[in-house]
Amino acid sequence: MDEYLFSEHLARLRALPEPTSYLEILNFSDHRYSSAKTRSLSRDDFQDFLDRKGPFLPKTGDGSSSFFNGIRLVVQPEVREPETFLSDVVSLEVSQYESLIRKMRLPFQGLEASTAVGPFFWWSLDMESANPKLQFIFRKSDSQQKGTTRGWEMMLTYCFESKITSGYVKGTKSAGIKRLLQQLTACSRPVAHPLLLPILLIHDLSAKNDEEHRGVRENIRRLEGALSQRYQIHAAIGYGPEREIDLDSLNQQLTECQCRVLQKKPQAWRNALDRVEKATNAFWGAIQDYAEDNPDQRLQSIHRGLLSRLDFLAGKLDSLESYAHVSLERLKSQREVMLSILDQRESRLSLRIAAQQHRLADASKRDSTSMKTLTFLGSLFLPGTFISSVFSMSFFDFSKDLKSSVSSNLWLYFVLMAPLTIFFVGIWWRFDQARCKQVDEEGEDGEELNMQALENHIIRELQKRTGAQLTWKANRPWYDEKKITHNYT
Repeated sequence: MDEYLFSEHLARLRALPEPTSYLEILNFSDHRYSSAKTRSLSRDDFQDFLDRKGPFLPKTGDGSSSFFNGIRLVVQPEVREPETFLSDVVSLEVSQYESLIRKMRLPFQGLEASTAVGPFFWWSLDMESANPKLQFIFRKSDSQQKGTTRGWEMMLTYCFESKITSGYVKGTKSAGIKRLLQQLTACSRPVAHPLLLPILLIHDLSAKNDEEHRGVRENIRRLEGALSQRYQIHAAIGYGPEREIDLDSLNQQLTECQCRVLQKKPQAWRNALDRVEKATNAFWGAIQDYAEDNPDQRLQSIHRGLLSRLDFLAGKLDSLESYAHVSLERLKSQREVMLSILDQRESRLSLRIAAQQHRLADASKRDSTSMKTLTFLGSLFLPGTFISSVFSMSFFDFSKDLKSSVSSNLWLYFVLMAPLTIFFVGIWWRFDQARCKQVDEEGEDGEELNMQALENHIIRELQKRTGAQLTWKANRPWYDEKKITHNYT
């Protein structure tokens, strides 16, 4: 089944070739024949290296020296393609990749493991076949960020018959594969252990994790000085004198610290370390059963050293897990303090808005009183003014007797007054209806506009991108708040 699934995945692969080199460490009982070679591997030499032909033909010695063990790796230490760790991409030609897997007897599950997330370690021990072998897959890759990617992967197979660990290793420059191979070369003489490379990698990453968490803790202390100290000096109930805090920057730092702690979670590496330890013990049990004599003392010595190293790393990761938990709790506490400061400022803004509304209500009340006074005075004097205007016209002459004081042409006044009055009242009514309709439309849009401007102003000035800003502005148009919110500032 594994071979069938491998062939199926192989048909969907894309090739993004990267520069390739090799590492070959061969240990003999006579150190004069031992060797450690590394150099670039051309396309023409690739098959020769897999078949151990031409310049890669194994040494035979003079008969007095016997082969002890070795490591043969195809290496891509600085891959640059952003898609190199995608599940349908290989960094070799597809035919080369297939030949690599089959001739070095690497695990067929390597392509399926490319979809794994986080630190992933898998091992398999096959002692039933004609050529017993122990296989490993160890990888970790991150998603693409800003057009680049980070990660590494290794596939290793130890053949008990040939005593050679064969494999494929690749990683980005940030993974430090070159330095890791230098350590492997130094530690594999005079004896090579198949679990040496994974343990060296975990050891290197453990030191990086320690430094990363120390850096996060230093940032947390600075955040505590900026947030908690201020909060204690100015209690929420008294507000205290105005003092600006860059909440935008502090919130970004809180988020960044929390992401870094979660990204370097020790528990994930602790799980991988447990599986490495199981594989190490399985290897030693298998080699004791397979070997005719007792294993070499040098191999026993390095095996005990690796087990001790694994126990040491487990202790460090357990301690780091507690350290990370405390960091997360302290970050949670500081975020609560920041939210308390935001609540304090929002309460203060609410009081300012309430005071502004109170002043607007007082002004409206004064305007209403003035208008009522003017209306009352107009109602009081308008009838008399109207009567005076009418009787002052030339249609009336009160210097004569009352019977002849009214002109017979008085009807002209009413004939002209009534149409003109109706005409001007109609024009006024028409313009008033149009104005009311425009006011209603502007009132709906203006209310929504002012509410959005007020929300944007509150979020921009007080909450400083705490998350609500993105939510409130996600589906709303942008307005010129300088023209709208000047009454709120």
